[in-house]
Amino acid sequence: MIAFANILISMSNFLFPMQNTQLNSKFIESKLISDQSNRIDEIQASTFLNHAETISNVELIPVIMFIIFFIFIFFI
Repeated sequence: MIAFANILISMSNFLFPMQNTQLNSKFIESKLISDQSNRIDEIQASTFLNHAETISNVELIPVIMFIIFFIFIFFI
Protein backbone atom coordinates (compact mmCIF):
# COMPACT_ATOMS: atom_id res chain seq x y z
CA MET A 1 0.00 0.00 0.00
CA ILE A 2 2.84 2.40 0.86
CA ALA A 3 4.67 1.49 -2.34
CA PHE A 4 1.53 2.23 -4.37
CA ALA A 5 1.16 5.61 -2.63
CA ASN A 6 4.80 6.42 -3.37
CA ILE A 7 4.29 5.57 -7.04
CA LEU A 8 1.26 7.85 -7.22
CA ILE A 9 3.14 10.67 -5.53
CA SER A 10 6.08 10.32 -7.88
CA MET A 11 3.79 10.31 -10.94
CA SER A 12 1.94 13.50 -10.02
CA ASN A 13 4.05 15.47 -12.49
CA PHE A 14 2.81 13.24 -15.31
CA LEU A 15 -0.82 13.45 -14.23
CA PHE A 16 -0.73 17.21 -13.60
CA PRO A 17 2.04 18.63 -15.80
CA MET A 18 3.42 21.98 -14.74
CA GLN A 19 4.03 24.73 -17.23
CA ASN A 20 7.63 25.70 -17.82
CA THR A 21 8.55 29.10 -16.47
CA GLN A 22 11.04 31.06 -18.49
CA LEU A 23 13.11 33.16 -16.14
CA ASN A 24 14.61 36.19 -17.79
CA SER A 25 15.35 39.68 -16.56
CA LYS A 26 11.96 41.06 -17.68
CA PHE A 27 10.08 38.36 -15.78
CA ILE A 28 12.05 38.94 -12.58
CA GLU A 29 11.76 42.71 -12.92
CA SER A 30 7.99 42.54 -13.37
CA LYS A 31 7.67 40.29 -10.31
CA LEU A 32 9.74 42.66 -8.18
CA ILE A 33 7.67 45.65 -9.29
CA SER A 34 4.39 43.88 -8.56
CA ASP A 35 5.64 42.81 -5.12
CA GLN A 36 6.57 46.39 -4.26
CA SER A 37 3.16 47.64 -5.33
CA ASN A 38 1.51 45.38 -2.73
CA ARG A 39 3.43 46.94 0.15
CA ILE A 40 1.62 49.19 2.57
CA ASP A 41 3.90 51.85 4.02
CA GLU A 42 1.31 53.45 6.27
CA ILE A 43 0.61 50.34 8.34
CA GLN A 44 0.16 50.87 12.06
CA ALA A 45 1.27 48.71 14.98
CA SER A 46 -2.36 48.45 16.06
CA THR A 47 -3.09 46.47 12.89
CA PHE A 48 -0.71 43.74 14.01
CA LEU A 49 -2.05 43.80 17.56
CA ASN A 50 -5.65 43.50 16.35
CA HIS A 51 -4.66 40.57 14.15
CA ALA A 52 -3.02 38.84 17.12
CA GLU A 53 -6.17 39.28 19.20
CA THR A 54 -8.36 37.56 16.59
CA ILE A 55 -6.67 34.16 17.04
CA SER A 56 -9.22 31.93 18.67
CA ASN A 57 -8.62 28.98 20.94
CA VAL A 58 -9.72 26.63 18.16
CA GLU A 59 -6.73 27.66 16.06
CA LEU A 60 -4.40 26.90 18.98
CA ILE A 61 -5.58 23.29 19.39
CA PRO A 62 -3.01 21.82 16.93
CA VAL A 63 -0.22 23.70 18.70
CA ILE A 64 -1.36 22.47 22.09
CA MET A 65 -1.66 18.91 20.77
CA PHE A 66 1.90 19.08 19.39
CA ILE A 67 3.26 20.34 22.71
CA ILE A 68 1.49 17.56 24.61
CA PHE A 69 2.77 14.98 22.11
CA PHE A 70 6.32 16.33 22.42
CA ILE A 71 6.19 16.19 26.22
CA PHE A 72 4.72 12.69 26.15
CA ILE A 73 7.34 11.31 23.74
CA PHE A 74 10.47 12.86 25.22
CA PHE A 75 9.71 13.01 28.93
CA ILE A 76 7.68 9.89 29.62
